[in-house]
Amino acid sequence: MTSTTPESLPALGICLEEYEYPYPVRFLPLTNDLQQVSMAYMDVPPGTEPNGKTVVLMHGKAFGGYYFRNVIEALAGTGYRVVVPDQIGWGKSPKPDLHYSFQLLAANTAALLDHLGVGEVAVLGHSTGGMTAVRFTLMNPDRVTHLVLEDPLGLVDYRTGIPPQSEETLYDHEVHWTDPATIRGYVKGYFVHPDPKVWEPLADVLVRVTLSADYPRWARAAALTFQMIYQQPVRYEYPHIAPPVLLIVGAEDHVVPLGQYAAPAELAGLGDFIGLSEAAVSDIPRATRVSDTGVRAHPAPGAPQPVPGRVPAVPRQLTRLSRAFSMEVQMSVSSGETQPVEVGPPPYYHRSDCNICRKQDGLKTGSVLLDVPVPGGYIVESEHFLAEHAPLQESSAGTVILEARRHVLDFGEMTPAELAEFGSIAHRLVPAVKAATGVQRVYLLAVMERAPHFHLWFVPKKDEGEGRGADYLAQRPPLTSSYSEAEAMSIKIREQFEQS
Repeated sequence: MTSTTPESLPALGICLEEYEYPYPVRFLPLTNDLQQVSMAYMDVPPGTEPNGKTVVLMHGKAFGGYYFRNVIEALAGTGYRVVVPDQIGWGKSPKPDLHYSFQLLAANTAALLDHLGVGEVAVLGHSTGGMTAVRFTLMNPDRVTHLVLEDPLGLVDYRTGIPPQSEETLYDHEVHWTDPATIRGYVKGYFVHPDPKVWEPLADVLVRVTLSADYPRWARAAALTFQMIYQQPVRYEYPHIAPPVLLIVGAEDHVVPLGQYAAPAELAGLGDFIGLSEAAVSDIPRATRVSDTGVRAHPAPGAPQPVPGRVPAVPRQLTRLSRAFSMEVQMSVSSGETQPVEVGPPPYYHRSDCNICRKQDGLKTGSVLLDVPVPGGYIVESEHFLAEHAPLQESSAGTVILEARRHVLDFGEMTPAELAEFGSIAHRLVPAVKAATGVQRVYLLAVMERAPHFHLWFVPKKDEGEGRGADYLAQRPPLTSSYSEAEAMSIKIREQFEQS
């Protein structure tokens, strides 16, 4: 996908007729509300040896299934068949004036799977798609093997803090949401670290649709689906969800659909994804929750709000998320013995039994050393490596661990690109640790005993404890640091690294 300037953008039909999807699109004829409609969908076969499993991806509010490009690629690359419908009212599907309901969307999805001859499926729902996925699971408990809810809406009944709005009010806002600069600023606000190569093409789609002569029909469907979100809560039925559930929420996410109409005192609670998700997993019988710090899947609170509470489905389609999803699907939460699986196209894969891989993918490891927030965040985030402060129970403040992003044991398994990047990072990271901690030398240690995944310790040699060299590293009790000390030191090291 490439982006162009607003002045040169051509109009785009409200069914995205001129927009190329990442995979072939087909259409399923349906009857909804006594109207003949055709639902668009992508049915992507496995890109490698099939594992016999199918994943259904359910998109969010502002985009069709095309924004799942990276997730489709990653899942198909590990042997999954991936089915991605554009729900009626979205993407390449029509935008009819009808009574939208999650029951209708779920029934359409079931009809699509029947048409394709697909039985059991794992389901991932993002944003509004999370509400669709919950309803689909409740209606098809024997069909869904696993449910993944990624920053879902519906963690609360929005009617408890927002007064009802007329369809005329919602339509009026939607139909006037046409300013290109506003749309671009809004889409950019979805991301904690906005990359123009990612957000600009997505903004282009929304800008181009507003240039269509049929845009009022798009706006009408958007208003009606806002009513669906508001009027049809799924939260009260969480205790009835049967399959294993992985709930992923962004700590930076605070979106509230139609939030502009809420009293200020209500907004914080309605958008508290962390607190709401904690309550949700206590009500879902077989749920695991992952909180992702430093990311959001909806617009930032400070982003332009052209439409009250507009809920764009943010394409946070990172390979990390799809790997995490693959791991959870392949290793059933309810199973006893499980075999480790490799997730992702070789050689860039993660292993399900590797705690470093699981930590990078935002999954629980069961380790008290790893299942804690990273003090001060990542110090280095490069293409092939991550650097962070070492576990507090095993290091003094300023100790850094540099780890490979993929499951690789040592230098002998690294690619030339990885080796080159490692040398560049080490060349800058050692002086950064020295400058931040005030030491004259930094010990380097890499044994990969407890975790066979490349990780190198950068240990500042301080005037504490006894011994030098191996004796210093092996002293008992081990050197430790507090969270606040490690956080402050991580920030200093990152500043020194970035200045080098």
